[in-house]
Amino acid sequence: MTSQVQIETQNKEVVQRYWDGKWNKRSPEILDELQTPDVIYHGTSMNMNGIEEYKQVYGSFLSAFHDTQITVEELIAEGDKVTSRVSLKGTHKGEFDGLPPTGKVFTAKAFTIFRLVDGKIVEEWEAFDELGLMHQLGMELRPTGDVESNELARDLEAITALREENLAAINASDVSTLLTEFTDDVVFLPDDQPPVVGKAALEAWVRPIYEQYDFEIEGTVKEVVVAGDWAFEWGLLTGTFRLLAGGQDMQVDMKYVYVYERQPDGSWKCAYDIVNKNLPSVYPVPIQD
Repeated sequence: MTSQVQIETQNKEVVQRYWDGKWNKRSPEILDELQTPDVIYHGTSMNMNGIEEYKQVYGSFLSAFHDTQITVEELIAEGDKVTSRVSLKGTHKGEFDGLPPTGKVFTAKAFTIFRLVDGKIVEEWEAFDELGLMHQLGMELRPTGDVESNELARDLEAITALREENLAAINASDVSTLLTEFTDDVVFLPDDQPPVVGKAALEAWVRPIYEQYDFEIEGTVKEVVVAGDWAFEWGLLTGTFRLLAGGQDMQVDMKYVYVYERQPDGSWKCAYDIVNKNLPSVYPVPIQD
């Protein structure tokens, strides 16, 4: 019987092969091999349903940037999902979105969450820096409305405020406030532990911990990408935690990926929270009587 750890390792290998075959080897066959025929893609500016539509879009991009190389910077697997952080580099050698070849070199980053079933990709959520790509190619970027309505700036400001509220709630052991910052169907993927799905399950997971431990955590944001109604962020968490009943401080040294979802009222909440240790430290768990 295949263990969950083995499945997650295999899923990471599939995603690594997918990226390498798709861009470094420029092999369309990898799509048939590693994706299901009805694969669903949720992107920055488009959605795709089915592998045939996916191939058409991939072929257009490949013809415009056929020397593209990709570097997989990080893969995190939990349950049936793999989160990847990648960087791409290529040369504009063919027509792209109506723009003739410019010969300009571009670099871009992307965050992608893959869902896999039986070793094949069935769904993707991707945030790709399309605006940065267009700027590097010299495409004319015109505001769609008044300059004062800078939606991106407002989104980044709101996400920053949410993150700061999150850290403040953690350090204050304020579970009630913390829970308001997550979607009802939140997926929390703690390191070396089963997925925690739903706000009720998250509360049941965190409340016993916060009743027994005190935290002093700081966050360092490395990158934030906003893509329509989704935003992807990764960074570092450092600090200490200790038993309220007494004991020495224990070090926290972790990396995280937060996936935020815009709510109907325009606010943001965290929909996916993925954490992974950098040190072989002990993650706080409730102490059983």
